[in-house]
Amino acid sequence: MERELDVRLILKKEELDEGRVDETNVAVVLDVLLATTTIAACLEAGAAEVIPCMDGEDARGRSAGTENGCLAGEYMGKTIDGFLDPLPGQLSEQVEGRPVFLATTNGTVAIKKASDAKKVWMASLLNGRAVAEKVFAEYEGETILVICSGSGGGFSLEDFFGAGLFISELLRLAGNGGQNLPDSAAGAVLFYEAYRGNAEKVFSRSAVGKGMAGIGLQDELRFAAREGVLAAAPYLSDGKVII
Repeated sequence: MERELDVRLILKKEELDEGRVDETNVAVVLDVLLATTTIAACLEAGAAEVIPCMDGEDARGRSAGTENGCLAGEYMGKTIDGFLDPLPGQLSEQVEGRPVFLATTNGTVAIKKASDAKKVWMASLLNGRAVAEKVFAEYEGETILVICSGSGGGFSLEDFFGAGLFISELLRLAGNGGQNLPDSAAGAVLFYEAYRGNAEKVFSRSAVGKGMAGIGLQDELRFAAREGVLAAAPYLSDGKVII
């Protein structure tokens, strides 16, 4: 039996009207390069929790007095002084049993902006299928806001691809072809279907992906490009991301 879903795609965090986010919405945030990929990888690796922060100052303040806390973050692509680099492949090896205070330019800001939703999930290519299964299992007629974090206030190709993966999985679970999707969400699904299995090619055309490749982070791009390899479905609870 088909099930109709109300799905809306937000193409960058700046387009999200925080004043209209409430209990009638569930939110799924994507920052494929790299915050939501990092969150999923760290929690799968045994981090106690991930605390999304607005910036480095917020992270330092929230971590004060925390035993064994891990500060990780970047601003405009540069690692914050005194913080670990928030690269998922590297950071996930250092977080077992530790709370991670994560501050990024786009992803953690998007999570905070969406925090008034009934529930806020974090998705990436690594765990998009797992998150879709959780969202579908708990769906009670809310509007599903799929939020691309974007980059530097602009559109992000890799987030659009990740949104397509997530939405296509939702449609599969719902047993319908998404006939009533708005054009933006339908476009993301079509883009994903056209490049399914070729995430590295998508990354190679994206601004963030080019920047990472230019400083020798191809391994991290390959790490983030793997589809459906993690079962973690992180969500926000009392300001902390857990699974």
